[in-house]
Amino acid sequence: MRRPTLAAALFTALLSPLLTLAGGCGAGPEATGPLTLTVAGSGEWLTRWAVPEFERANPGIKVGVRPAPADQAALGAELQAGRGADIIELDGRWLGDLARAGRLKPLAETAGPGADGWTGWAQIPQAVQGLAVFEGRRYGIPRTVDARLLFYNRALLRRAGLPDPWRPASWAELLEAARKLKAAGVPYPLHLPTGETAALDGLLPLLAGTGTELLADRRWAGASRAVKDVLGLYDQVYGERLAERLDAPDLARSRFAAGKSAIHLDTDALWHTVLDPARGTRPLPGREAAVGYALLPAQRPGGGLRGQDHVSLSTGTLRVLNPATRDRAAAWKLLTFLHSAPAVEAELAGRPRPTPRRDVNARVLAADPMLRFAAEQALPLTAFPPPVSLYPRVADALREAVAAVVAGRSPGHAAESYQRTLETLVGGPANVAG
Repeated sequence: MRRPTLAAALFTALLSPLLTLAGGCGAGPEATGPLTLTVAGSGEWLTRWAVPEFERANPGIKVGVRPAPADQAALGAELQAGRGADIIELDGRWLGDLARAGRLKPLAETAGPGADGWTGWAQIPQAVQGLAVFEGRRYGIPRTVDARLLFYNRALLRRAGLPDPWRPASWAELLEAARKLKAAGVPYPLHLPTGETAALDGLLPLLAGTGTELLADRRWAGASRAVKDVLGLYDQVYGERLAERLDAPDLARSRFAAGKSAIHLDTDALWHTVLDPARGTRPLPGREAAVGYALLPAQRPGGGLRGQDHVSLSTGTLRVLNPATRDRAAAWKLLTFLHSAPAVEAELAGRPRPTPRRDVNARVLAADPMLRFAAEQALPLTAFPPPVSLYPRVADALREAVAAVVAGRSPGHAAESYQRTLETLVGGPANVAG
């Protein structure tokens, strides 16, 4: 066997990285054989259902699966280098920074102008589509979504003379119900989240009820009237001892499951993950008879985001196209397949929960009125936390403001302290809306 010449060795060394790069984001037009696309993700649904089904329907395309990037920094580095999978799943919180840095491109660029004509958009409520929208431009398709709403103990509300179904129309009615429950002997009738989930599960949904977003037009809500009003509601609830301070979400959920609190603000996961009689972490026999549910009211009717009477807040994941994909038409075909009704239903693997698609929800949630209520009533009203890396630090400042109010500090003082911290975080008062 002849030894390779120096020139041949150099050629091979130079060619190898290029071949690796091509394999990471689809095969180039000069490649022979089937086109290969890759998806960043994991799970049996992807490898055992989605890939075989797609390949069966598209015989000229092969699909590989690779691990999803561990965090936003790892994903950003891959995208900057022009590498990574053709289809990428990411946390909704990562979208804004990646978009601003140019690492991700709007679908109108990555999939082309035909992306807006995908028939699946008609099945996703406009509010839910917001998970994949940043500064007015659509970057991907929502994959998972949750909703925040009120749960209540039916027996305790009956004891206080409150109706079932209970449908509060304002913060005033929420407070009125809590006071009636207190008078009827319920020690701590209402749970508004404090501690680690105070911002995401408590303050932000309530802020949406004032018609205010935490980040709008690149300015953050500071010590505004809206923020002070939300802190004022916390002050009334905890000042009147209508709520017990339970900073650990699991403890608050356990108290509700045990009938120790009457009204509980939480996500739909409380129903299908915590209270599920068969598989829940705090199983509640007779859950349907014991627990009711209601939308979170705006501060006053018509006062919520988009002029709504009720509001919600969601988090979730989405899938995007890698701007470096070498066959955008094929990658878009794969992306829309992964978000088709059969694929979304298959991904649930028999465990019903709200999805972004109305048609899937209508089928898989038909036997569960609560989850159907969350999907049909709460999701179309929802909003999302700011998808930028500054948000967690701002959320920490909001949690501190809630903690200060719960500890007895005035809402005004807590808001002003939050404003000072916020200005330091976001680069000065010019980036804060008061």
